[in-house]
Amino acid sequence: MTNCLQRKNGSKRLLLFVVCLLVFNLLVSALDPGQDIAGFGHETWQTENGLPQNTVHSLIQTRDGFIWLATEEGLARFDGFTFAVFDKQNTPQFKSNYVHSLVQDRQGALWISTAAGLLKLLNGVFTSYTTGEGLPDNDVNLVYEDRQGRIWAATGGNLSLYSEGGFTKSEIALGRGNGIVETMFEDRDGALWIGMSNGLSRYKDGQLENFTIDNGLANNTISSIAQDADGRLWIGTQKGLTSFFDSTFKSYSTKDGLLSDRINSLYEDKEGSLWIGTAEGLNRLRNGKYASYTSKEGLSSNIVLSLLEDREGSLRTERLRISPRRMAWQATLFYRFALTGWTTCG
Repeated sequence: MTNCLQRKNGSKRLLLFVVCLLVFNLLVSALDPGQDIAGFGHETWQTENGLPQNTVHSLIQTRDGFIWLATEEGLARFDGFTFAVFDKQNTPQFKSNYVHSLVQDRQGALWISTAAGLLKLLNGVFTSYTTGEGLPDNDVNLVYEDRQGRIWAATGGNLSLYSEGGFTKSEIALGRGNGIVETMFEDRDGALWIGMSNGLSRYKDGQLENFTIDNGLANNTISSIAQDADGRLWIGTQKGLTSFFDSTFKSYSTKDGLLSDRINSLYEDKEGSLWIGTAEGLNRLRNGKYASYTSKEGLSSNIVLSLLEDREGSLRTERLRISPRRMAWQATLFYRFALTGWTTCG
């Protein structure tokens, strides 16, 4: 089922917006571990600014420069000044306004997982995928693209693969009972790591290996996975941060410098710093030292849900030449899981 999206001309606004973002985020990323960001300007967008709802589960920047946000009341696209919202009221393919996750594939299609089906937006056209196209369930909690360009859809504890306009059940039998797939990550060796609500799995060469706290994980609820330049895997859990290197797990907590043991998001930047979004603020781990950024330093709230690095390349203006490689974005969660929006420069 398809629906055409008419795109408006907003390139000038978009360019100005990206310049602003690049300045702020480049400065943030270049800070020394002990330096705060209180002196940098910031601005927060909420429902009063056009967001359909303040809980942002995922955000990405597509290759055309637009910022897309997954909320519980629809999909929002930001052009630098205004939000365009896509939901059940204006887009028939949306059967639910609850958007879980977003990913852009190598063909440029934006995949949108929702509580009532999976959507694909390509060349202004929305296409929907449900159980009628092979999904085990219509509540798609995660969509992911691996290095081969394969699109994975997670429904509960099941994994499906996209092919020729539909989905087929993956050969990976996770076998974790009522566990839900929370995150996926492919490491540099081609192993697919699957973080679930009840453990961690690694799939490579047809073999599946499962890990739990009995193997050294800080907790069995996995929220995010990243890999650093040394090949060390980092696993965010609901009760601490765990690293995996040379077949050994090692866990870290607030005793080691984390702001909170509840880890929501992970990202390693181009300089080798690991950014850690927690329930009490943002940590940066660099050269074994933790730097901390909270609402006191300018975050809109202390619960950081997601981090995003902008596409590589340089942006030239009359006054600046800025490399956007080091951009880090935040989505922050307020009390009782009400998101305050997201913060950037002003």
